[in-house]
Amino acid sequence: MLSRDRQNLGVDDAFAILSVLWVIIINVIASISVHYGAGHMEDPDTPPEALKQAIYLSVVSNSLGVWAFTLPKFTLMALLNRVFGFGLKSWIGLGFVVVASFAGALGTSILWWKQCIPSSRIWDPTVSGKCLPPYVLVDMGYGYSVWSAFGDLVFTLYPQLIIMKLNMPKGKKAGFCAAFGLNGLAFAVSIYKISLFPRFQDLLQHELTYLDGILVLLAILESDILIVAGSLPSSGNAFRFARQACTSGYSKIFAESASVKRAESGPSHSSPSLTKEDHYSSATMTSRAPTDEVELVPHSPRGSN
Repeated sequence: MLSRDRQNLGVDDAFAILSVLWVIIINVIASISVHYGAGHMEDPDTPPEALKQAIYLSVVSNSLGVWAFTLPKFTLMALLNRVFGFGLKSWIGLGFVVVASFAGALGTSILWWKQCIPSSRIWDPTVSGKCLPPYVLVDMGYGYSVWSAFGDLVFTLYPQLIIMKLNMPKGKKAGFCAAFGLNGLAFAVSIYKISLFPRFQDLLQHELTYLDGILVLLAILESDILIVAGSLPSSGNAFRFARQACTSGYSKIFAESASVKRAESGPSHSSPSLTKEDHYSSATMTSRAPTDEVELVPHSPRGSN
């Protein structure tokens, strides 16, 4: 985003910034909860007041953690629309995936706070009230994680189908496919997270804060992958700047080397001319046109997507 003009920033950039800030906040809260004793509630040396604080912060981090891998999906949808353009079918399909993810995250967040009435019963067992069985929270988290994994798979495969139809150089096409293909890593993280849910029901009965070390960590990992996948396709200017910086550096080295050789060889009767290295560096700087400026032109009309 820093490598582009402000006028070229879009909705996807706003969601990317929000996603990064969200992950930072969750990291801070989860770290503080671990400091108070999250993950080792059965330790007899942990003070009761510290355990209450640890459980409270655990509820906060987990209720916010489900949004960590939901917000980047909004980033990906906005980016795909800005880069490729959507037809009606694509808007309906991807819109349903994203809206359903939003609803699932909202429901899971609410359930974390409403699993006990009053909510203070969650972290303070001395408060009288009623709580839902642990399997309700586990089943809710399991169902939403399955849907989130499905969303990651959609955002992995759909861009590949669109990119294959575009008229662009093969190298740039491979770069786009690789960038959006990173969503496949987020899908793998989701599958691993889903495989752990059968263990959570028994653990929640005596170690609620255990989830801080597993679910929150995996949520942050999945979110980081999605943020990177949603940022790489629009980072052409940054890569071009790095490439030009490297090329300029090599050209400077070649020029200095040529000057040293001329100084060592002494004056020459022939007219000064460019050395072989100078010709190479000059051709390198002038013949390479940035491929990031190639316009994306699909073979088929956008409305068919």
